[in-house]
Amino acid sequence: MAPEESSLDTEGRGGRTLGELFQLYCQVRALQPDTVRTYRLVCRRFEADQRVRLLEEVTRDRLLGWRNQILRRASPTTWNTYRRHLRALLRYAEEIGWIEENPFSHVPTAPEPWNRKKRVSQTVLARALDTLSREGETLQPRWFWRSVLITFYYTGMRRRQLMHLLWRDYDSRRAALLLVSETSKTRKEWEIPVPRPVQQEFVVLWQEATRVLGAPPSGDRAIFDLPLFRPAPSRRQKYFAKTGLTGEQVSGFFRRLSDELGESITAHRLRHTCASEIAGQPQPDLRGLQQLLGHSSLVTTMQYVEPDLGQLHRLVDGLPDPRGSGGGRRRR
Repeated sequence: MAPEESSLDTEGRGGRTLGELFQLYCQVRALQPDTVRTYRLVCRRFEADQRVRLLEEVTRDRLLGWRNQILRRASPTTWNTYRRHLRALLRYAEEIGWIEENPFSHVPTAPEPWNRKKRVSQTVLARALDTLSREGETLQPRWFWRSVLITFYYTGMRRRQLMHLLWRDYDSRRAALLLVSETSKTRKEWEIPVPRPVQQEFVVLWQEATRVLGAPPSGDRAIFDLPLFRPAPSRRQKYFAKTGLTGEQVSGFFRRLSDELGESITAHRLRHTCASEIAGQPQPDLRGLQQLLGHSSLVTTMQYVEPDLGQLHRLVDGLPDPRGSGGGRRRR
């Protein structure tokens, strides 16, 4: 179905399904795979909960009922995520004439509690690195996963960006990494610095790849090339043809590491930790932090700025003391 034909087909709108809208929207918008999966999940969740498929059945009352249904079993954040994606689909349906009006125009978001970004304490981080530096049967290959953890902490990059890093993206002379637009949430490309601890890990990764391959890895090979470092002996060459990491492998590693430590540690928490540690420095360069994290808005970056209790004490201690007049005690 071509987009032009769909946009002109405004007669007989009845019979259009949410599934058809989803397929057309993904075709026209050229979304990234992770985004497509989220839209698919939201559509299936709505259809299963409300027992509807046709767009004409997606009414304000049904959406309000669905909101209440979701909020009884999940957080406001979950509902707002569902709302954002389904609202975008229905807005597109309105644009191309498949529906008269977007029913989400009258369905507000749910208030979300604001919580501090979840971070990994320096104590837990030290324990994790110590665990990965020792011999053990689990979390193999430990040296490889130690490099993954260190890179997440010192760069603040997202999971998808680390998974798809290639050797050609790394400029060792300038100590810089290119984060390409294909793996960026904001679809932009930018460079980030590579701190010395990460440079040292990259040297190890390069040397190990060279040893296993018998030659230096090519530029289009993944830096974090897990299949290369744990190939099945009888299928070695087949594994050499594969490259990189999957999201399931990264999440699985952090899940096992969390179980071993008794503390939650994830790639996203390491990103929050990196950002929060930088934002907590004296007079932090927030524009620089925004560039490092790839935020499109400084407002998002400001979420990491949390004055410590000592700073807040100094603020309130500077208030004038009204007790000095009217018989109150004077401040000494």
